[in-house]
Amino acid sequence: MHTRRYSEFRIWVVGKPQTYRKNRKSLSRYIEAIQSAAKDIVPYPVKSKRIDIEIWFESEFLRPDVDNVIKPILDALQGIVYFDDKQIRSVKVVAVPHDDIFALSGWSKIETTQRLRNGEFFIDIYEGWSHPAPAVEARRKETPNNPLQSTSALTRRRD
Repeated sequence: MHTRRYSEFRIWVVGKPQTYRKNRKSLSRYIEAIQSAAKDIVPYPVKSKRIDIEIWFESEFLRPDVDNVIKPILDALQGIVYFDDKQIRSVKVVAVPHDDIFALSGWSKIETTQRLRNGEFFIDIYEGWSHPAPAVEARRKETPNNPLQSTSALTRRRD
């Protein structure tokens, strides 16, 4: 059974995601904007060792450079949303093409699509497991050439 997973926090940031290629002054204001938005939503850093992050923004380009927008955002969130980037298990970046933004209205609230269209982006923070742990089955290791291990050694198998 698949259950919907809800984010612990949704952080809205005014502006479009930027990369480290921007000039320092502009990038500094961008990072401060992310940190300010995060501080308004997140009361203290998440302690979980399993944090998943989703970044959603509207893109005017067919193929935006999504991999380069990740690093400044994660750096800005450290110390506010989480203590150490080793806590992050996954990052998903979704650049919604400008032409397709209207299609999101059936997926989410009208407010979300309006905010994306008006030049904001959001960061969803999830913590903990998203699915039950994979089934683990203990079974005897078959080693016919080694009689000492053939009846006592156990291995773990993940399906």
